[in-house]
Amino acid sequence: MNHRSLVLSLSLLSVGSLFSSVNGATITGTVKDSVTGDPLLGANVFLVGTSFGDAADKNGSYSFSNVPSGDYLIKATYIGYTTKEDSITVTDGQDLTYDFGLSYTAIEGEVVTVSVQARGQMSAINQQ
Repeated sequence: MNHRSLVLSLSLLSVGSLFSSVNGATITGTVKDSVTGDPLLGANVFLVGTSFGDAADKNGSYSFSNVPSGDYLIKATYIGYTTKEDSITVTDGQDLTYDFGLSYTAIEGEVVTVSVQARGQMSAINQQ
């Protein structure tokens, strides 16, 4: 490959990457408690089945960019809150804002049984 071909190839790659960065959209929004309006720091927001996602910051804000056009399922999760999801349509070059209000929910665990014995009973059992 001569010098002229190399320069032409690199120029075409640069132009291609310039156009690819213009395509896609940025999705931004917030995740907050639906009752108090408090931001939910660390809430996860993502597009199901893709690698696009972000964790909410201290203001409850999230953002991810360069999302190709198409139909997606956007989902927000946070421990102790009900998961929410919705269908969205992304169009190249048009940014989208989607805010979540999550509702608090109780987390149920498994039943744990605890039994104790008095010292006198333990001594009697141990002497047998």
